[in-house]
Amino acid sequence: MPRQRELFLDSKKQGLNGWNVILGIMDGLSGLEKVFKKEFPKAKVQRCQVHVTRNVLAKVPRKLNRAVTNDLKSLFLTSSKEKALKFFSGFKDRWENEIPLDVCLTFFKFSEEEWISLRTTNIIEYTETLRKWTH
Repeated sequence: MPRQRELFLDSKKQGLNGWNVILGIMDGLSGLEKVFKKEFPKAKVQRCQVHVTRNVLAKVPRKLNRAVTNDLKSLFLTSSKEKALKFFSGFKDRWENEIPLDVCLTFFKFSEEEWISLRTTNIIEYTETLRKWTH
């Protein structure tokens, strides 16, 4: 993680105040969250929902892809964290080892208007996700 740490340190050197960073959207890269939390101790972590979905789908049989995708979409598009947690408890036995809940639902701590922009780390993925989920 030296390169990631260097990126965070360079950002701080260029004026980013680490105590004012409130959220980091991560793709699940091993060790990145740990380095991020060390450099920005007050910040929360949100796992990129596009990457969560891809990672989960890579681990389940192809015939289950549609069901898993629909479950994840329902989870991520619920209107509150409480509803998401209730929904999650209904299918977590099936997907428990694949979905890191603690960093997948962080976006609920922010206003509903911000949720859609907090779903991914990549503007291209954001645009594609927005297009798919609004049609």
